[in-house]
Amino acid sequence: MQTRYYRDRDGCKASTSVPLENNRELSIVTRRLTAAGGQLVTSANVSTLKDGYSVHVMGFGTAGGDFSQRVVVTSPARVTEKVVREQHEKALANIALITQGVERHYANTSTLNAKAIESVIASQPDARVAAEASPC
Repeated sequence: MQTRYYRDRDGCKASTSVPLENNRELSIVTRRLTAAGGQLVTSANVSTLKDGYSVHVMGFGTAGGDFSQRVVVTSPARVTEKVVREQHEKALANIALITQGVERHYANTSTLNAKAIESVIASQPDARVAAEASPC
C-alpha cells in the first residue's frame, strides 16, 4: 500500500494505491469536488493494469463494470492539508471493509457479466460478426 499527499491546481489531495489479485489495483483518493459544492470526497475505485495502463470499466448503473464507490463525503469550511489527511486516514482505517466490498462486487459481477455478454451475442449474431470483421 502506497499513500501520497500532494497539492495541485485544485488544492490538497491524497491518493493510496493497493495492489489486488488478477492484475487489479484499488485506488483510494481524497479530493475537493468543486462541482459538488466544494465537498471533500474520498472514493474507492478499482482498475485493471493492462499494457502499462490503468483501465477502469464503467457500469453506468448496471451490475457490470469495475468497483467504484464514495467512501466518505464531508463539507468542511476549508479544505486544508490537515483536513484532507484526516479524512483520508479515516477511510484507510476501513480498508478491510472496502476490500470486502471489492471482493463481493467481483464475485457478483463476473457471473452477471458472462451471462449478459452471452445474451447480447445470442440476441444479435450480426453484431458479433461485424465486430469480428471490424479493423478497429
